[in-house]
Amino acid sequence: ETYVFSTALPMPQVAAHWGVASLMTRIKSSDLILVLKLLLVERSVLIIGESPHLVTACACALLELLKPYVWASNFMPLLPGEMLDFVNSPVPFLIGMTVKDETHSLEIENDERVVDARETGLTCINLSTNTVRLTNETEIVEIIQGCPTPKNQLA
Repeated sequence: ETYVFSTALPMPQVAAHWGVASLMTRIKSSDLILVLKLLLVERSVLIIGESPHLVTACACALLELLKPYVWASNFMPLLPGEMLDFVNSPVPFLIGMTVKDETHSLEIENDERVVDARETGLTCINLSTNTVRLTNETEIVEIIQGCPTPKNQLA
């Protein structure tokens, strides 16, 4: 007995679309564009959230949104909490981390290691509080905010 399986190509990328939709409903589009600009100049991003599925989907969505460019540095959709020291890595990264609840997410954001890393290029996306805390690296923030943004498309 022979079974024939046929499907239309290309296959839909449901995970990528869900991740983009999840990002768009949680953070402001202007913040999302700033994060993408930071990734294009190889700055690090930490995504914090309560659901491993959501954190992973949002991390992968950022890679999708960078296309046609390709993220060439460290990508870890889920980093164990015990490895938070990684945020002080000298190389750019895109990592996700799960937390127990909103209070825990704020503890991670205010952890000394994360605060120090924000001085040298780290940006935090907190999916629990729907906020983005941009890097405190003055030169980069000035460059990124000076870049044109398609404002008429964001309205």
